[in-house]
Amino acid sequence: MKSSFFNRLRQSPKTLYISTSLRRLQVFLLICVLTCLLGPVKGTELTTQTSDIHQILQGVTNTPPGLEDASESSFSRKGEFYLGGLFDIHLEQDGVCKAINPRGLQWMYAMVYAIELINARQDLLPNITLGFHIKDTCGNPNVAVTSSLDFITSSANLGTCKNDSTTTTSSGRLGTIVAVVGPATSNAAVSVASLFELFELPEISYSATSELLSHSSFSYFTRVVPSDIHQATALVDIVTHFNWSVVATVATDDLAYGVPGLDRFLLKSKSNGVCVALESRIGSSTTKEQLIDIVNQIRTFPKIKVIVAFANEAPMLRLLDAFAELNATGYTFIGTDGWTASPVLTSDSRISRVTRGMLGLRYRAQEVPGFLEYLHGISPSKIEYQDPFLTEYWQETFNCYIDDGSNGSGVFTKQCTGDEMLPKEDTFFKGNLVSSILDSVYVVAFALHNALKCNSTMCDANSGDVNGRNILSLMKNVSFLGYSGFNIELTTNGDLGSSASYDVFNLQPVSLCSNETVTERVGRWNLNQAFTINGTITWPSDDLCSQTAPSISICSDPCQPGYRLISSSQSKSECCWNCVQCPDNHYTMRINALTCSSCLSEEVVNAERTGCVPLPTVYLTANSPLGIVILALSTPGILIACVFGTILLCKRNTRVVVCAHAGHNVAILTSAVLCFIMSWMPLFSSTDIYCIIKAGLQLLPLALLQGTLVMTAYVSYKGRQYVTVKKRVFIMLLITCVYCTFIAVWFVTGLPRSSRTPDRMARLVYIDCNEGELFAIALSFSYSILLDIFGLFIAFKTRKKEDNCREGKFIFFSFIVHIMVWVATIGIQFAIKEGKHTRPFILVVGIIFSGYVPLMLLFVPKLYALKTKPEANSKVDAKMKRKITGKHRGKGAKRKFIPEVASARQTLLSNYHKALNAIRGEKSQSIQTAKLCFERIHEIQNGHCQRLSDKKSELYRIQQKKKMMIVSSSSMLSTRV
Repeated sequence: MKSSFFNRLRQSPKTLYISTSLRRLQVFLLICVLTCLLGPVKGTELTTQTSDIHQILQGVTNTPPGLEDASESSFSRKGEFYLGGLFDIHLEQDGVCKAINPRGLQWMYAMVYAIELINARQDLLPNITLGFHIKDTCGNPNVAVTSSLDFITSSANLGTCKNDSTTTTSSGRLGTIVAVVGPATSNAAVSVASLFELFELPEISYSATSELLSHSSFSYFTRVVPSDIHQATALVDIVTHFNWSVVATVATDDLAYGVPGLDRFLLKSKSNGVCVALESRIGSSTTKEQLIDIVNQIRTFPKIKVIVAFANEAPMLRLLDAFAELNATGYTFIGTDGWTASPVLTSDSRISRVTRGMLGLRYRAQEVPGFLEYLHGISPSKIEYQDPFLTEYWQETFNCYIDDGSNGSGVFTKQCTGDEMLPKEDTFFKGNLVSSILDSVYVVAFALHNALKCNSTMCDANSGDVNGRNILSLMKNVSFLGYSGFNIELTTNGDLGSSASYDVFNLQPVSLCSNETVTERVGRWNLNQAFTINGTITWPSDDLCSQTAPSISICSDPCQPGYRLISSSQSKSECCWNCVQCPDNHYTMRINALTCSSCLSEEVVNAERTGCVPLPTVYLTANSPLGIVILALSTPGILIACVFGTILLCKRNTRVVVCAHAGHNVAILTSAVLCFIMSWMPLFSSTDIYCIIKAGLQLLPLALLQGTLVMTAYVSYKGRQYVTVKKRVFIMLLITCVYCTFIAVWFVTGLPRSSRTPDRMARLVYIDCNEGELFAIALSFSYSILLDIFGLFIAFKTRKKEDNCREGKFIFFSFIVHIMVWVATIGIQFAIKEGKHTRPFILVVGIIFSGYVPLMLLFVPKLYALKTKPEANSKVDAKMKRKITGKHRGKGAKRKFIPEVASARQTLLSNYHKALNAIRGEKSQSIQTAKLCFERIHEIQNGHCQRLSDKKSELYRIQQKKKMMIVSSSSMLSTRV
């Protein structure tokens, strides 16, 4: 279980930086205060002060016994300008610097080699010789901080607290240290970067990849390798590539590398469906017993065979040693660049037996031409300057001493001849950071070249631009193709601008059945292509002579498609599960699915619940139950209308027919027939275009029928002789235009579309028209109701008229029944849900009943009269017909001209115009008078405002005088000093 300590670590980068460097900050502030108080010093006095600060720093940082001497050893060469170097030249074990680290020694000579190449060039720093001053960090952050103090005292004037490139050049002192290369680990880099930040000394690392170092708090830190921000993504991509759904993780507990890197991996793995069953933490203080407990805890999950390790080299090697001691093999380790490049993985057979089949990430590097030849030519007798580190390694390797004044002669019995040769397979000749170290040195060299204003022949060695701030700025502006293959361009926060790219290495035997192992590149990862394999991978196996498949890493048996996994009640890990079948309408086609996917709305899950089956579609057709009902209701209406029309045509000269419906019989019957015909529109396939056409036309016969009835009521009310044919046409056009306007508003607010309503219970998808927004539908229906109400009002006034055969009474009842039909239709329409063709069916039924209303309430009574009342069957002559219909004898008939009547009309019109002119004159005079009154009122208001302003000014002057009198009074106490 994670402790609360680690939970507090998962904070923002700034908070993480404060957590890691609180103790370091105390040290650095102490150094700054000491240097500011001591003032400028020279010669031996400077050496004394530096020694005192060393002692203070070692006391505060709690450097363990046996490590404090590591910061005293150094390897230097003279030059006009110096580069500092921090390398893990010794290995730390149990808090003591012990054996030489041959890989760290190689890195050191990679820096030396780069400086020699630069000094030999004529186009880069032509007349400048670069020197170096290399210190040992012993793989410990405390030693790195202590060793870095020499760089601060060498490149900074102790009289100030900032690096202004002023250095003391007395005997035994170094010149200007331009920048520092290193250290190797992120944990040490965080501590050293905090110190260099105080003194504005640029630092460039060749392998520190912590994303924490990209924070603005480390503005003087730069690097030529990608940060860890993408390394966790690469690890997740490798895990998902091989379908490992459950893994265990191991991380170092340092706050710069292991903890944030693992946190990012956990976040990425969760989003990619990778479950982490176990999280373990290791560190330099982890005891052997604790490491054994971690191994045993991993072994409690026997089916988990993949371990992702985001760790540094030293603690990870100790954990692997515990695996070897417990003979815990068969695990596939997925590792980061922090430990997978360790030569111990191939040189120690115990550990290689545990890590065989390992997949490790290393940021892309290339072999540097000529460097191996350079290393083979190095020996203590051949190098120009005495190197205490090489001497120590030489003595330990060949078990002899070199007569250079060191204490080696007290440990070894024989003297080295100087002709010894290191074997080619020595770890000193193996490494993967050489190209990055050369790139680091060249970044500083190019920046110094620009700072010294160098041309093709010489540089200005006395240039005042060689200060930490300017060098840092120039380092971030370099651009060249590095030895590592990257285009070296640094961002504003000091990171490598090139896209992250990692090589994937596999630990495999040299040959089949061999115990010797070697790391071979088998793939590559980058942001664009993720993980690609271009080699043969060897997997863990107890049988050295067999080629096995990738490991299977699970906690429980896989769940088959159609089942999902749930957490097991018998295990605390969420990666151990039970298999349950997916719920209704959910499915999964994956093995070990964490969730079941829901079927789409128009799908239903199959019996195995491994997929979805589309539901069949159903339209409202003529042979469907609702379609049959529609046809059964509408077809008789058409036949009845035709019969009524035929009868009325045959009896057209009878009194009842002549009086009937103001002569609008044909229009009413035609509108009713159209209502019945339009009720068939939902019986066809519902496409988007057809739904728009149907919405526009389906209610048009209803509007025409209601408009005809309204016009009939109006004609009955006014009298046929007073409503001409032109007026009737105008009324119908107006009613139709208003209907079209409402339809246009409907289409603007919600265009009708084809709708699909699934019904999983019936296993069908009903397809009909979605009639748009409810507001638009209500607006269209409201127009129909409005016509009914208006017609009802007119018909009510004409219900008792005798001269129109009491047509108003029947029209009145028709409007009442029509309103009842549509109130019920609209209520049911909005109450029921969409789908199953119920809404279009209800609307069609309303339209059909609207067609039956005039047939039953207008025409049936007339037919009854024709049948039962003989006087109704009596024919009318032409004169009586014209009287009833209000028609004149001829179209050209004119009224008779009477002179007396015309003269009277002219006199009346003249008097009307005179009276109108008089009224207009009085109106104009009244307007002029009102205008004068408003102007006078405005003048009075302005005068009042002016007087009020003058009063306020006078009052202010009086108050000022009072204040002056009080201030100038002799009885007031003076406040002057």
